[in-house]
Amino acid sequence: RLDDFPPDTAVAINMGFNSDGNPIGEQDARPWVNEIARTRPVRTWDFSLTEGENAIFPHYRFERLFQRRREEHAAAPYSGGICFTMTPRLNQLSLYESAQSFINPGADHAELACAFYERLFGPAGRELVPLLPKFEIIPDWGHYTTPTLSRTDLHRTMNKLTDLLQSLQGSECSDVPFHPVLSEYRAELLFFARMFSDLSDVSPDYDALHRRYWQRVYSIYDRLPPHVDPRPHAATNRLINYFISLT
Repeated sequence: RLDDFPPDTAVAINMGFNSDGNPIGEQDARPWVNEIARTRPVRTWDFSLTEGENAIFPHYRFERLFQRRREEHAAAPYSGGICFTMTPRLNQLSLYESAQSFINPGADHAELACAFYERLFGPAGRELVPLLPKFEIIPDWGHYTTPTLSRTDLHRTMNKLTDLLQSLQGSECSDVPFHPVLSEYRAELLFFARMFSDLSDVSPDYDALHRRYWQRVYSIYDRLPPHVDPRPHAATNRLINYFISLT
């Protein structure tokens, strides 16, 4: 059916016909990609490389992101694509890393993150990078990491991140074009560091923390008519329940 579309039509197709875009067995889309690319530009739109199903917190999925870009580069003549985030005020690093992954799929994602935060907060900003991946623990669409921290270790890590973010106050680089302003971005990260710290404490008040998370992330649903989309409630419960079961 390609000939039914204008000759400059671009086609978006992932490497696999499944929700994670994995080229597995009969779900391998690479033969289709190569055939389409003979006459049309081919893009990728692999959402789960950067964000899950209503899982709202700072994401760090860049090892898989760059691995997929290298696989795309080897598989077929992809010519770019799109990045997905529900939270452009929070996951600015995901947008930056995604752009860089298209430009140079062989780049070191950790060094890119270090340079990103050094540009925003000075040399101390590089210290954020080893801590941010610890957010990526909630079982969710596109979640491929295996959490290794105990409750105690995670609590200690999030306290360290909280202290670091607080220490960066006032060091925001004023000449960086950034939305939201850097002080607000730092405050967004700080909210989630404190949230995960409190959730991993010894005896959390899960009901209160559920309300705190909901009010920050999904309170708009309280001002809307009953909604047919159950995912916000499911995502909030999934996050809270993860910490309830964490030992």
